[in-house]
Amino acid sequence: MTGKSSRKTSPARSVVDVEYGTPSRSIADVEQGIPKTSDSGPANNEQVFLLNSIQQAIPPKDFFVEIRGILDVEHLLDNAIVILDATETEIDVIIRRVVDEINPKRDTILYSDVEPKIFSYSDFSDLRVPSIRHKLQGVFVKPDNVVVDQSWLTIYCSIDGLFHRHIGFVRMNLPTNFGAGLGDVQFILLVIAPMVEKGTKTAFETARTFSTLLCDPALRQRLLDVHDSANFIQEINITVDRMAFQLPTQLEKKIEKVVHKKERWWPCKGIYNDFKRRWKCYGSDFTDGFSDARAIQKTISSAVFLYFAILPTAIALGMLNDSNTHGLITVKKEILAQWIGGLFFGIFGGQLFLIMLSTAPISIYIEVIHQICENGGYDFFKMFTTTGLWCSAFLIIFAVFQFSAIMKYAKR
Repeated sequence: MTGKSSRKTSPARSVVDVEYGTPSRSIADVEQGIPKTSDSGPANNEQVFLLNSIQQAIPPKDFFVEIRGILDVEHLLDNAIVILDATETEIDVIIRRVVDEINPKRDTILYSDVEPKIFSYSDFSDLRVPSIRHKLQGVFVKPDNVVVDQSWLTIYCSIDGLFHRHIGFVRMNLPTNFGAGLGDVQFILLVIAPMVEKGTKTAFETARTFSTLLCDPALRQRLLDVHDSANFIQEINITVDRMAFQLPTQLEKKIEKVVHKKERWWPCKGIYNDFKRRWKCYGSDFTDGFSDARAIQKTISSAVFLYFAILPTAIALGMLNDSNTHGLITVKKEILAQWIGGLFFGIFGGQLFLIMLSTAPISIYIEVIHQICENGGYDFFKMFTTTGLWCSAFLIIFAVFQFSAIMKYAKR
């Protein structure tokens, strides 16, 4: 352990074929590794199988947006297994060692149950070539090839009968070659999760969370320098705290672009920008409520709630307006006004569940207008309509000239 501080993360990487994920070799090189037989068939005592391999590039976890990632790290690191300076040269032996160290008080896990979930060849006891079913590695995509970071590896699987998720970190004593695409591995992470789990707590999402951390070369270098498991876990927590407050690169570029960009203002620009931003979401405002059974259930429950929240209030204020205006505005007219206003606002605004509700201050305002009309001998409906048009004119002026921008100065 005395020479640990001088170790550096291995820069070794391999260029892999984009489609098949195998090291790039010529056809001649491949043919040299195939045994020659007289009938071009399998050699004696040789079994032929087909290897199914699917690779997919996925984005790393964004800790600034996805709070679930931070919660996973804080919760799972408390019971994480940390093995430092492992000397094993076979990856199945390392997996067995991690499984054996899982606390039996939390879950009882047998390696015989884990092996077929991790290795493709585990069904053939005489075959000692482990091929990992599910793994995550760092990948750097370039225009002409894909560069894989082979210094670390995350293996994940799901098992029936578990009650908790388990993670185990293994730091190799020296960079170890575990086969094609796994050269110079320094860190191995094993994630085991229950088979039935929420979408945000699956083995894949958990592996994606911790793999995002292992993508940081600075963290890997600090993990190489620690001397015990407590400092190992502490370095991971420090990195998570830093990433939680670090803006995504794309968001930083957008903010910088907006801050330094000087746009020319013109009337109705705010209305145009709002319409342009909301137009692509207009259709989904209506269809999202019927996208699945859960959405339909929420739509029905929200509609029933709004019905019983708006209707009694409309009846009560309608009776008050009926009394204050001597029957000019009745309960029926109050309900009709609520219906017309909500219908038009829902269709043109795309906000079907916005509460369009009359309030007590409006009823008082109606009473004041009615008293002015009685004292001055004016027609109430003409005066009330003129008042509404006058207010609408001011709202149009505010929208055209984007007066909402001055609200930032309305503070103490």
